[in-house]
Amino acid sequence: MSRAFRIRILLPISCVCFAVTVLAGCGGSNGSSETVAQVGGYAVTKAMLNQWMTEKVGNDFYEVATHEAPPRLVSEPANYPACIASLKAITPIPGKGRPQPQPTVAQLTQKCEELYRGIKEQALTFLVSSLWTTNFDAAHGMNVSEAEVRHRLKRRTVEQYPKQGEFQQLLKSRRRTLSEELFILKMDMLQEKLEKRYLDHGKQSTATLIREAESPAYAASCDAGYIVEHCKGYKPPKERFASHVSLPSVLLEEVARWRPETSHGFTGVPVT
Repeated sequence: MSRAFRIRILLPISCVCFAVTVLAGCGGSNGSSETVAQVGGYAVTKAMLNQWMTEKVGNDFYEVATHEAPPRLVSEPANYPACIASLKAITPIPGKGRPQPQPTVAQLTQKCEELYRGIKEQALTFLVSSLWTTNFDAAHGMNVSEAEVRHRLKRRTVEQYPKQGEFQQLLKSRRRTLSEELFILKMDMLQEKLEKRYLDHGKQSTATLIREAESPAYAASCDAGYIVEHCKGYKPPKERFASHVSLPSVLLEEVARWRPETSHGFTGVPVT
């Protein structure tokens, strides 16, 4: 059974892109237009990856800190001097109640390198999986129109974010664009269609879909250094992360304890 397809049945995947024109628009102005992965008719560019890395680090940081992430933590291509400068601006200054020594440049560099690798893999996996899903679902008659997604978003925004500007502030806090929010919502709606098919047609229909999901026809062509699940030549790692490498979420939680709004005040307690 395809691990990715099995997970899709049980859990929602967080994003998908509407069409080639919209995908081109979510690359942002930074980075290169160089294609690093081809998923059917969709191209994943460095500019697109850069934009989604910004969203991932912004969203993940907000989840643990409930305030905006420091700027320039990650980018594609990597910009370690910018990341180090950003971390230096918020590192705790030792003093009364703050006995921790300031991180060295070498330690900050290591954090930036680990963040880059982790967030890059997270964003790239997210993009390739989303586009793979788009192709697979469309080939099996599961589609959601842009009009349907916008209607759902309008209804949800009215219900959940009634105050003026509340929804826009949420997007800003998570470094997420409106297009990205629409992508996320569309995948949720496609997930609903998949679950309905499972309920309507049962295990036999689902088994057929799982077999077809293993077909190499849907595999993406990815450049070296950008190979993730659903790419040709992908091999699942024996260990998700080496024991000496911190997870991006752990690094972000550590950074989240450095409070720039309190002039380098250090809380010293876990973020809740």
